[in-house]
Amino acid sequence: MAITRAFLNSRTRLSTSDNAILELSDDVTQNTTNTTGKNAVSVGPLTLASGVTLTIPSGQVHVIL
Repeated sequence: MAITRAFLNSRTRLSTSDNAILELSDDVTQNTTNTTGKNAVSVGPLTLASGVTLTIPSGQVHVIL
């Protein structure tokens, strides 16, 4: 799957015109639940704001590179 600018949200962006670099936020500021049936990946370190919860459903994996 090609990642396009339409696919990205406001906290993620392709930083070059040829889409060679994907930039991701390194902090989680809202309670977040990963989608059941999907695994996730982040580039670390990943910081959770005070009181924020990241929920990973049973049987799923969230890898922080």
